[in-house]
Amino acid sequence: MSTSSNDFEMEEASADDFTITTTGTVYSKEYTVGMYAELKIAIKATYTSQSGATIDTVIQMYDRVTNTWHDHATTFTQLTDDGNEDKDFTSFANKIRAKVTAGGTFGTTPDESVAFVIGANGKGST
Repeated sequence: MSTSSNDFEMEEASADDFTITTTGTVYSKEYTVGMYAELKIAIKATYTSQSGATIDTVIQMYDRVTNTWHDHATTFTQLTDDGNEDKDFTSFANKIRAKVTAGGTFGTTPDESVAFVIGANGKGST
């Protein structure tokens, strides 16, 4: 996944794409990112229709000690239409994933879906 920032040199890129067809929460694949000093995480959503559906995305970090996932303080803007956004992260755990929640009136229109892509690019070493 390309990034919109010219000053961010990617050392590695990875992407996960999936389709959401009902309300609820889904998770991206897990990324092992402990060796990077910075991350740029980008999301992109493409709706088949816009009938009041919402997509909320938060990055989660894995805590090895408690064996649980925790939401990162930085969140993405709620998507209600086709769109994309990227954010820079400098504080994160060894493993991360995206938690994507579809809500609003999502799923009330026949064949409604959202094609969703998340990508992570790492920079620098810790």
